[in-house]
Amino acid sequence: MQQPPYNQQQSWQNPGSYPQPPTPVPPQPPRLYPHWLLVVLSILYILFWVLCFIGEATSPNQPFTFVFNLGISLFFGILVCVFIMDWRGAVTVQGMIHWQKRGILARIILGYLCLVVSPFLMAVYLIRTFGLYRNVPRLSVPAQHTSPRRLGKPLIGFAGGSVAALVSLIVLSMGVVGAGNTSFTPNPTPTSGQVALIISPAATHIPTPVPTPQPTIAPTHAPVQSQPPQPTPPSCQAIYGNPWCYNFVPGNLIYSPPSGFCTYFTCIPTFVEPDDPGDGYIVQCGDGLFSQSGGERGACSYHKGVMRPLYSH
Repeated sequence: MQQPPYNQQQSWQNPGSYPQPPTPVPPQPPRLYPHWLLVVLSILYILFWVLCFIGEATSPNQPFTFVFNLGISLFFGILVCVFIMDWRGAVTVQGMIHWQKRGILARIILGYLCLVVSPFLMAVYLIRTFGLYRNVPRLSVPAQHTSPRRLGKPLIGFAGGSVAALVSLIVLSMGVVGAGNTSFTPNPTPTSGQVALIISPAATHIPTPVPTPQPTIAPTHAPVQSQPPQPTPPSCQAIYGNPWCYNFVPGNLIYSPPSGFCTYFTCIPTFVEPDDPGDGYIVQCGDGLFSQSGGERGACSYHKGVMRPLYSH
């Protein structure tokens, strides 16, 4: 007697029952990272934060600025290595971000936010990758579900990350050196005397009048000459050693000063005008300069006004 097939024989022996098909083994995600590379990336990520904190805390010093740049370079190297090894997982943070469900504007905003917080998202990515690989046994996956393993990809990712870190460090160091060369040297703090000279412009333009020493005539026994005797100049208290006995004691106003007046007195730049001699007399302005505009409108208008007139005797 011919035996029925297995399926028919089992249905005949158990009417109303059907054979259960073998349970399929679900496909497991491929292990893109070797264990050593994932551990190295995690250690370098922690070192990146340590170097950044040290460099930021001591930023005024040049060596520690290099330490900060070294930390930033390590992060760029980790980023390049992750994108070479698992760019899909890096973009989606191992399935946490679903780009297909977002609109164009939402993608742009979300991409900008991910770029800003990328140092923190890297920690989330590494933690999720460790958790994902922990649930994937290395040898329990059937051969038909395993993806082909690319033996050279970990080395390519590690080498690409190392090159990116080195290039970033060189570029950042060149920027620090250029900024140091263009830094300006701070000016020394002026003393109180220099501050007074800077604040007071009149003090920088007023020459100090130097009195002309008068020669002392020593009595001699020369014979009496036939020349007429010289008149004895009147005794007076002349200021600044002027030979005309001009002072501030009330007397006669001076409307026509002599030609050498500004040799003994500090005059304003516009002391001599085309209409001189005019109806103005000599006065001293509030800043100490002398003007020929006494009694006129706007006298000493740019020199703190009229302080007092000068008199002759």
